[in-house]
Amino acid sequence: MNNKLLLKFNLNLIVFIGLIFLTTNICISQITLKKIGELKVNSLDPVKIIDFDSNSKKYLGYKNSSELIVIIIDSEGNIVSEKNLKGEGPSQFTSEISSMGFSDSGQILIQTPNELLTYDLNLEFKDRVKYGSTNPFTIYSPTNILYFKKNSDAYFVTHPTGFSWSISINDFSKSNLLEIYNVATKNSFEILKVSDRSIFNKLDNSLGQSYYPIFSYDNFNKNILFTSSFDNEISVIDVDNFKIKSTIQVNHGSFDLLDDAKITSSDLESVNRKGIYSTNLRLLKTEDYVVLEYLTEIPEHIFRAKLEESKSYKHYMDGEYHKLIFFHEGNQISRDISLPKFGKLTAVLPGNKVLFRIENPDIEEDFILFHIYQIN
Repeated sequence: MNNKLLLKFNLNLIVFIGLIFLTTNICISQITLKKIGELKVNSLDPVKIIDFDSNSKKYLGYKNSSELIVIIIDSEGNIVSEKNLKGEGPSQFTSEISSMGFSDSGQILIQTPNELLTYDLNLEFKDRVKYGSTNPFTIYSPTNILYFKKNSDAYFVTHPTGFSWSISINDFSKSNLLEIYNVATKNSFEILKVSDRSIFNKLDNSLGQSYYPIFSYDNFNKNILFTSSFDNEISVIDVDNFKIKSTIQVNHGSFDLLDDAKITSSDLESVNRKGIYSTNLRLLKTEDYVVLEYLTEIPEHIFRAKLEESKSYKHYMDGEYHKLIFFHEGNQISRDISLPKFGKLTAVLPGNKVLFRIENPDIEEDFILFHIYQIN
């Protein structure tokens, strides 16, 4: 090959490689969030929406006044039903709510650490299932319930996603990450050993309850989606046999802990006992996309500066450090995507849409504002 042909070949190769690089960047950055609507909930109390029922067009959530009140909201933002369900009555419960959501039939499921209760859309009591969980956990606020049916039998995970539960420090390798209850047999069973996670060899026993499960149910494909607080993969679990059927690799934009040879409790940096490190937060599933939300670390000097501005500042509450990653058909298709300004991801909606609660501290309104975004 003469010099001219060799030069031409090299230039073509460089152009070809450059095109591949550009195409890859375009492909992995193609996801966008476009605001397409608003929901104004008529309430002076803080409101959180947990789930949406596509048949009744109703939202399920709660508001905090002097007590936690379960609420049903219509598509216009009106609270059409609300009740304090905690109490000693025959249709009430005495424990805190750990999770809630709509069933496939549109009924409302309310879960506590020892009961699963069913209500209709008017929050009238229908049924209750009592169960015992082998592992205690701490509840801070209700999350979305993981409930599904298989061969007409109902199953649910006994503990909430995104919260610590009792993982044995003395025998970390034998601890399981999910406890599932079968309503028909009245028995529970555990799956997913910590030792089966690909990151297991990096996990030190000292992490204890800082290492916790994060999961969601893929109602479209009948799978459980699972990751953990410190993890670089998402497991897809077949509910027919409760085995991992596939794994989705996660490439975080900023999660330095995962690069360490060993992750110990001393690596979880904090200031005044407030964490400033990265952690996965939640998994959501739309018709076509898996959505992972995670928290990036905040530099210590910035954290201290923010504490000077506000003593109540919390890293995990700051939307600037929350990032979304999108996946499609088992592949990551986006880099880190920032949340809308003042937005907090709260629920998924039909048609590959997501709902954000908007909390602008500089504006006082007589309603609670949510924005609806289309995933494109």
